[in-house]
Amino acid sequence: MSEELLGPRLLNALRQIPGSPEREHIISLLTEISQPFLLDEEVVRQAAWTVKEASETIEKTLPLLTLRQPVIWLEYPHLPRQLAFGVDESADEPGLPKVLRVGCLIAVDPEDPTHISIFVAWENSDGGIYHSYAMLHWRLDDFIKLAEMSRKEKLTTSTAERLTELAILSIPPGFRDEIMVWEGREHANEDGDSERVLKTKKDALGEHLFLLSALMLMASDATEATEQVVADVPETGLVDTYIPDTMKMVCTVSISRKKAPLFERFRKPGFYPGLGLEPVLRWKAP
Repeated sequence: MSEELLGPRLLNALRQIPGSPEREHIISLLTEISQPFLLDEEVVRQAAWTVKEASETIEKTLPLLTLRQPVIWLEYPHLPRQLAFGVDESADEPGLPKVLRVGCLIAVDPEDPTHISIFVAWENSDGGIYHSYAMLHWRLDDFIKLAEMSRKEKLTTSTAERLTELAILSIPPGFRDEIMVWEGREHANEDGDSERVLKTKKDALGEHLFLLSALMLMASDATEATEQVVADVPETGLVDTYIPDTMKMVCTVSISRKKAPLFERFRKPGFYPGLGLEPVLRWKAP
């Protein structure tokens, strides 16, 4: 199966414009990835539904979050999660491009395994490839602390608020300099954070909750890699670059909107599915 994936085209786009050391580092990480992953529409829908309907199960299971490799590329279509979140696509402003696909470079800090950094990019319906200049960071120690608190204490804030507070955002110096070039400003701290800076932080933060849910699905027996997707090589660039086949992640349980099936318990300890009119894959802490 061949598909025009975001990862190779992002790499090609980043190479077209000389930039900061951070940009070069991301290019280097993208070329080192041995196994990219693509979530199919059903996995995306289930991950989004879990955020919307069962976020407390994500919170209680945060210590189980693991990456399959120290550096992974994960991409997924945007529309299925919009539908799962109940977002009316027709409400978008007419004439503006729509997000088609999102991709995230997720890397463990080699000097600190409890620190994970995430670089977010996306493709719009106008054919453009874009990326956030802000990095999303996770501290796994904070994940463990929150999971323990949620089990032992009655917390007053909402689960979504507590999970969102786990997100750490930063704009590396090189990326901030690139923003200043776009804006024509000489100093990064002039007049505080600009509208562009605030927006790029929002772009990165917007993937936080969904990624938590999706990565937990990938760590459970609710999904499996069943199909290799061969990336179409862009017409320019990447001529001498090896592009590995992407593994498509699919759900291992059948979902029916009309009748919730009787799921079997997942083989991996700590995971179980929930039943309802709209089945949501829920997680139970071991």
